[in-house]
Amino acid sequence: MLDKSFTTLLDARFGDIDQMCADVRHWDLDFHPLQADALTPYIGRVIQGMSRRFQCAYARFLVNIDQRGAPPADKFTFGFPGRNLNAIWWQGQHVSQEDVLVYFPGTEMHSVTGCDFEVHIISLSEEDIERYADRCGLKRPRLGRLPSLFKAPTFLIEEARSLLGLMTSDPLSIDDCSLDLFAENLVRCWLGQIGLVSKTATSHHSDQVLDQVLAAVSQGNSADVRVSELCENAGLSRRALELAFRERFNMGPAAFLKSSRLVETRRRLSAASSAEASVGDIMALSGFSHVGQFARDYKRMFGELPSVTLESPSGRF
Repeated sequence: MLDKSFTTLLDARFGDIDQMCADVRHWDLDFHPLQADALTPYIGRVIQGMSRRFQCAYARFLVNIDQRGAPPADKFTFGFPGRNLNAIWWQGQHVSQEDVLVYFPGTEMHSVTGCDFEVHIISLSEEDIERYADRCGLKRPRLGRLPSLFKAPTFLIEEARSLLGLMTSDPLSIDDCSLDLFAENLVRCWLGQIGLVSKTATSHHSDQVLDQVLAAVSQGNSADVRVSELCENAGLSRRALELAFRERFNMGPAAFLKSSRLVETRRRLSAASSAEASVGDIMALSGFSHVGQFARDYKRMFGELPSVTLESPSGRF
């Protein structure tokens, strides 16, 4: 008989995202808010727990966040967006509430989430996946062929929200037997994606330009982005792009780019040392030219001057 005990390892609301990244287990996170002033006293909540065989988690963030880092090193991790899903751009793809995200072990992740993003998470070992494949009478798959994003049937999405959602209300009622049956359904659905060709609808021009901006941010090339040029090349009005960004991230493209450039500058300052480069050198790489305005914007966003970040020991994040 399966062990029915479930242990909560972490359940905390965070006002400091750096503290959250330090406290979270199994994940190597490098998260930064894209808003200087949150409207709530905390930016989000993270719950992590485990049974005898399964690692589970729940997260909800109330501000736009640039999310980078690495998932659990030895697991395949599945993320189910919750009912609160303002927007998420994940690994170059727009995610809906019917999608399941798969984080492969040993990979880097990058996503940009809108205000009020919620996700339910379960991690499985490769041995677990192979065991479920055998149980379902399926050939053991080459896992590299499987998609990192796939549409799931409604029953599976609802099962994830119902079962994993108990972490927020009644974690002691979660048991290995229920998790085992859910994981079997999940793996069967995932393996069923092999050989299927998804039908991708043609993106609107606003989506195409939005994707170009997000891709540049992901690659650290946002300093060269000129929104007016992108709109002109796509035959898109600035107003249409403004509406697209506000719908997904509750801010316009200019504000989004500025916040993203500040986050990228902070990463560069944290990785460098004052002996190697100056604040001016690093801010210029991210497209900032006015030192005084940059310093004010940076302090408002992160609560300290850029020189303090540069002089702090490397690896603080």
